[in-house]
Amino acid sequence: GDPKRDRLSILGNYQTENFNSTETEGWTSIVSHDHFRDWGEYSTYVEFLDERFTTGEDTGHATLIIPAVKGSLYWADDRIVTKRGLRLTASLLGSEESALGDTSFLQAAVRAKGIWSFWEQWRLIGRADWGTIVVDDIIELPPSLRYYAGGDQSVRGYGYRKIGPTDAEGHIIGGKNLLVYSLEIERTLFDEWSGAVFYDCGGVSDSFSQVSMKSGAGVGVRWNAPFGQVRLDLAKAIDEAESW
Repeated sequence: GDPKRDRLSILGNYQTENFNSTETEGWTSIVSHDHFRDWGEYSTYVEFLDERFTTGEDTGHATLIIPAVKGSLYWADDRIVTKRGLRLTASLLGSEESALGDTSFLQAAVRAKGIWSFWEQWRLIGRADWGTIVVDDIIELPPSLRYYAGGDQSVRGYGYRKIGPTDAEGHIIGGKNLLVYSLEIERTLFDEWSGAVFYDCGGVSDSFSQVSMKSGAGVGVRWNAPFGQVRLDLAKAIDEAESW
């Protein structure tokens, strides 16, 4: 297609991760066909995932072939310093238990972010994340595909991936359903600097009817660099005695 708007990508990634009581080691290979348009972008891809993991007292090894589709729609008056804009992203992926896959699952996710300037120096920023996984047993799914909350891109004030269902020993093992939302008010201070106050809330569970939402709040400073915004936040968990 148009080399400015269409791309065929072959990607490889090796990653190890250690958080809370979870350790993972995995290799990912992806072949992706990407399309970029003025109104958004969309991709179809196939992922090969081989991951060894330990979560609490459980260990596992999963090999999966995962076909997927992902797309985004966006509108903004300025993609770098946005005064008014909206972005919607959705993805659908899954695998079937067979000779090429160890587990059957289907995962869907939707993310939204909106920005609205109600005065010249003020911005209201909202975001929301929703996701669900259809799988017989979450333990069969590698941690990289499970849902967690907590951290600077989720519920600020809580440690990285420290919100989620636990096993009998209290280890956080991740869950099937995710719901996170955030509200932030930002004001220009001087030149390219601004300050913000925010409130985040989110939870993960194996059932939306049983989700326990955790909240965090804080303040931050932002530097509007030519390539985008650099942020520094200070947050505190509201529902638990977490550290700043």
